[in-house]
Amino acid sequence: MQNAALHCEGEPRPVLVYDGDCRFCCFWVARWQRMTGDRVEYLPSDVGKTRYPEVPEKAFQEAVQLFLPEGGRLSGSDAVLKLLEYAPAPWPEIGRLLVWLPGGRKLLAWGYRRVARRRALLWQITKRIWKP
Repeated sequence: MQNAALHCEGEPRPVLVYDGDCRFCCFWVARWQRMTGDRVEYLPSDVGKTRYPEVPEKAFQEAVQLFLPEGGRLSGSDAVLKLLEYAPAPWPEIGRLLVWLPGGRKLLAWGYRRVARRRALLWQITKRIWKP
């Protein structure tokens, strides 16, 4: 894939594009970044839109987008599940368990959509719980 980021050893790595104007999103992306280290590149959507002009702007507004090194793109809960594969144990196993559970993928997609629509409220809750 021509737009894949290069890992420090020259290997392509996935790129997660997120809403850089959303404090809730930035908080969670920072946590994911600590989990995945340099195995994933993270870009705010204003930069991501420039790198991936073929993707409709609406896609970036609605959900995180994960561009895979082998080509292809995942969105929303599918992107987050795939992102877990780049984190150390037990995260990949947790992701596989969530998908393995009957209805797990549908439940995760439903939950992601609910969270995405309520980011401002959830940011207020996140600040109270984690005190970023």
